[in-house]
Amino acid sequence: MQTSQVSIWVPIVVGAIGLIGVLLGQLINGWRDKNKVLQEEAFKRAAIWRDKKVEIYVELIDLFQKNSNLALKIDSKVYPHEDVMDSIEKFAKNGDKTKKFRPRLRLMAPKAVYDAYTSTVNAYSDFFQKGVEEYMNARNPDADLSDEVSKMSSANMKMLAQMRMDLGIPYP
Repeated sequence: MQTSQVSIWVPIVVGAIGLIGVLLGQLINGWRDKNKVLQEEAFKRAAIWRDKKVEIYVELIDLFQKNSNLALKIDSKVYPHEDVMDSIEKFAKNGDKTKKFRPRLRLMAPKAVYDAYTSTVNAYSDFFQKGVEEYMNARNPDADLSDEVSKMSSANMKMLAQMRMDLGIPYP
């Protein structure tokens, strides 16, 4: 009877190949896990910064909207002098608040958003300088400020569009 005899080296080689396979499998799984953790951390950081941007953008839009409403009240010429003066005072305070966003926007927002913000601030400043100062100095209390109000509204819409684009929100 003939018996087939396997060399001692065959099981050793097969075992070594199996061991190498297990080790390589563990290394690949470890590399995948590490990459997955790094991706999750990057996503969390991006989400935190996006949330901060949203918070800043919403607060800024709210301030500009309040000032737009005040500008319409100032330009309407139907309110008593005291109400207009109160609106002028609130407009100036809100304008100062909006200017405090400049450093945060320079740091966090892309250039297009920052430029749109600067244009909007300039439009509001023009309204204040051209119209409100004339009203307060009584040189021309009946001044037509509709052009300045239109410029503010246009600047607001452009800034809002840039903010939405930055956040990846489609503009209707």
